[in-house]
Amino acid sequence: MARYLEKNPQHWHPNYNVVVKEIENMNKIKMAVFLNHTMNFQDYGEKNKRRSELVIELKKIFEDLNI
Repeated sequence: MARYLEKNPQHWHPNYNVVVKEIENMNKIKMAVFLNHTMNFQDYGEKNKRRSELVIELKKIFEDLNI
């Protein structure tokens, strides 16, 4: 995830936090990801587009790790 944020400095600040909220049955982890946009939150459409791109990238990372 850090590499993705570093590749997109125009969209994201490099600092982020990942918090494990819960582990269920030793096969499911609920996490929260906290990061900062580099834009004004008034542009809701752009904010959602960037967020969707990040979620898709996280999905690719998890697939590569066979998670």
